[in-house]
Amino acid sequence: MYDRHVFLLQLSFDTTFIMLDTTIIDAVITTPRLKLTRLTRADRDSEEFAWLHSLYSDEQASFWSLGGKTNSLDESAAKVKRVLSSNSQTSPSYQYFHLVHDIEDRNNPVFVGTMNLKAVENGGLILPAQLSLTGASEPGVLSLEVGYGFLPAVWGKGYATEALDGLLSACSKAKEALKPYTKLYVQAVVNHSNLASQRVVEKCGFTYLGDFVYEGEPVFIGGKWREKDTVQVWGWRSCE
Repeated sequence: MYDRHVFLLQLSFDTTFIMLDTTIIDAVITTPRLKLTRLTRADRDSEEFAWLHSLYSDEQASFWSLGGKTNSLDESAAKVKRVLSSNSQTSPSYQYFHLVHDIEDRNNPVFVGTMNLKAVENGGLILPAQLSLTGASEPGVLSLEVGYGFLPAVWGKGYATEALDGLLSACSKAKEALKPYTKLYVQAVVNHSNLASQRVVEKCGFTYLGDFVYEGEPVFIGGKWREKDTVQVWGWRSCE
């Protein structure tokens, strides 16, 4: 997915993915202003689904999302099913999908967006090997993608940066959850026009690796259909 305050992260090499023990990394991550709560299901009549529909059906929040905004509850339900499902039945995947709440008013937390970290999807954007951090494809390295989205009402407050930094920090500390891997690599692919997300990944310690020009089947993103587009590739890895 490409997103506006939502950026797509893809892998450029083959590896074997595992399902990490989700009991090891905290189900709830808190930062000074935010709470990230891991989501594993969102039934159609649930509060969680209503929150996600409000995000997915918002034209501004979905501007950089492939396909744009959803236009019905059914479309939102289909998207929820996609983002919460595992990547493959034959290749177990590692996935964290978090709801993000503003908790500055501790008595009245407010849903503001989502933060997602997961293994790359089969059939995703294939990047050349040179657009990876040195050592990213070595044995013992777990490679993931990340995406996020926030409601327009909270843009400009630094929530995306704070939430992403909090999630990466939690993953870095959960060394037991990485076994048999010993290092974590996250790669971000940000549309060249998505300046907000470029600033977010840079602030969170990602390294700019270069540009990639996509040419292929038309995709709807950024308000129009595109057969050719340029994205920036960024990489991040946990401390050893």
